[in-house]
Amino acid sequence: QLKDWTGVMPMPSSYEAYKEFLEGFKSFNNYDNNQALDHFLRAAAFDPDYSQSKLWAAMAFMNLTQYANAEPLVREVEKSREKFIPYDRYTLDLVKGWLHGDFLGAYRGQVQIAQLALVPAEQCGAGMWALLVNRPQEAIDFIKPIDPDAPGVYAYWRSLTSAHHMLGNYKQELKVARKER
Repeated sequence: QLKDWTGVMPMPSSYEAYKEFLEGFKSFNNYDNNQALDHFLRAAAFDPDYSQSKLWAAMAFMNLTQYANAEPLVREVEKSREKFIPYDRYTLDLVKGWLHGDFLGAYRGQVQIAQLALVPAEQCGAGMWALLVNRPQEAIDFIKPIDPDAPGVYAYWRSLTSAHHMLGNYKQELKVARKER
């Protein structure tokens, strides 16, 4: 299920942690942050050294606006940063930037992830963060080439129309909105 991330995202050391992480990933992509959180935390319990489960748990907490619960996970993961492969470092940069209101830092982390893992969900994520740091043309460049129906691509149309609107491309915005409809 994580075939697009093979060689990019590290895998946990135990099968139980892997199964829980996959279930959390599925729930996260289905916008069920409470369920995702349960799975990510169980994955972390099975494999305490697997940083991705803690980072994704932190993102689920933030989606639930429970920032105080995300902070200790991020601090814990950050202690091992020097051992991380690039994907973990960039995910930490994204989560830490988001948590602390450093949207430019979060954007930079997401762009690195998108360049490392050529996955539609990560490209869309880079486009969404580009909008948050007022880079609408970059948002279009990330979002337009991807399939709007790809797994994990949840803000394709909203991001694309917003980017065109920010650039004053109202005719293109309307064209995209009609296509979405």
